[in-house]
Amino acid sequence: MAVSGACDRVTVTRVEDGSVTIDEPGHPDLPRDAAANTAGIAARAVLLRAGIDVGVRVSIIKGLPLCGGQGGSAASAVAAAVAVNRLIGEPLDPAALLECAVEAEAIVSGRHADNVAPQLFGGVVLVRSLDPLDVVQLASPSELRIVLAHPDQKLRTAEARSVLPQFIARATVVKQLGNVAAIVAALESDDLQLLGRAMDDQIAEPARAVLLPGFTQAREAAMTAGSLGGSISGAGP
Repeated sequence: MAVSGACDRVTVTRVEDGSVTIDEPGHPDLPRDAAANTAGIAARAVLLRAGIDVGVRVSIIKGLPLCGGQGGSAASAVAAAVAVNRLIGEPLDPAALLECAVEAEAIVSGRHADNVAPQLFGGVVLVRSLDPLDVVQLASPSELRIVLAHPDQKLRTAEARSVLPQFIARATVVKQLGNVAAIVAALESDDLQLLGRAMDDQIAEPARAVLLPGFTQAREAAMTAGSLGGSISGAGP
């Protein structure tokens, strides 16, 4: 799901020597090496896919937190892909841009489209398959409001993934699949009450909650205040 508000801003400048460089990574902890920065990787991928023999200089203003579970690396990748495509005359369609952004995420944090797909297409997007890449745009309820609570904590995606269970009981999988189906139905029918009931992650959240001090209390406070549901955003925090 994409939400409005904080965002990354990427500026690209055309150069004729074919190089892709990062002029400003947006944060001291982010790499200036274009081959290790999602914006640089996505920019290069667009140029290669388009067959355009030029280069770009990339500057990033980070609005999303690092290791914050809000898709910061994906935001930079998508913004760079869209910017470079616009710079060279928009030869690539959205499906091709998605492939470029996924390529960037794959190198930095593993191949997945959970963040880049909604950031590129907007709203709520279901990733049905990675190979081949197949995403489905879902409805976004008009009255749905999202509140993000970001504690003063960083949690790397690799660490959050490391605690996920290797084996999952059949009953847990059945319940999880039921909740996923209910979320899709709730979005399509604009049923916010059903959406709230379906926000009951049986797999990732129980494993990751131990890495997030205060998460359980924060969710309980939100529910007491009238929230329909609550969960961990991405890998957290």
